[in-house]
Amino acid sequence: AFDVSFSVQTNIVIAQLDAGQVQQDVAAARPGIAKFWIGRSATGETFDGTISRVQVYDEWMPTGTLWLEGDSYVAGAADQTSLWASLQTQTNRRAFVTASGGSTLTNERDRVLAHPGFAADNTLVHWDGIPNGYGTNVADMAKYAAMVPAHGRYVFITPLVAPGSASDVNDAATALRTSLLAAYPTRCYDAQTFVDAQVTPFQGDNVHLTDTVMDLLAIDLAAWMAARGL
Repeated sequence: AFDVSFSVQTNIVIAQLDAGQVQQDVAAARPGIAKFWIGRSATGETFDGTISRVQVYDEWMPTGTLWLEGDSYVAGAADQTSLWASLQTQTNRRAFVTASGGSTLTNERDRVLAHPGFAADNTLVHWDGIPNGYGTNVADMAKYAAMVPAHGRYVFITPLVAPGSASDVNDAATALRTSLLAAYPTRCYDAQTFVDAQVTPFQGDNVHLTDTVMDLLAIDLAAWMAARGL
């Protein structure tokens, strides 16, 4: 006997056999499902064996998955290792990624709110590394608050002051860091403190982190999360 879990929606496919490795494609370029057959194919072929139980959810993600949302710091840039790949390695937990380079905090909040089922029994990790498209501090903090899942398993990573960012963007990052650490003291990881301790944290563009620093940050973040049961 075996269990098959799968989820199909527009451009996102996830599947798991028993408790094995989760397979996913978040850029599947396919429509969602209008109807599906269980036990036979669309052409009428039938399958041997018995289906013991079928359970349908609005949305599904394997328990224990890390759901990573944010900008290019999370999704990866052309010359930067992604946080999701490094953190997946360090935690030995499957990462499900909806982050996208160049995203604003509004984009990220909207993606989180569009998939409430993804947060169930999982941990949301959010990092808007460079706050492009920032608003007022009050408005941006309201967007963070909107992403907090009811079960409390989430991590907000502070945005960074980067040499290559405009001064107004860095001012927004500084203000958000202060507010996030004050509002979420047990759920906010201070990336700025970690990056400031590195000798050469940034690549030549002075915006994205080097691969080495991103990997080291993932190691530190994984330990920080483990200490808090996340």
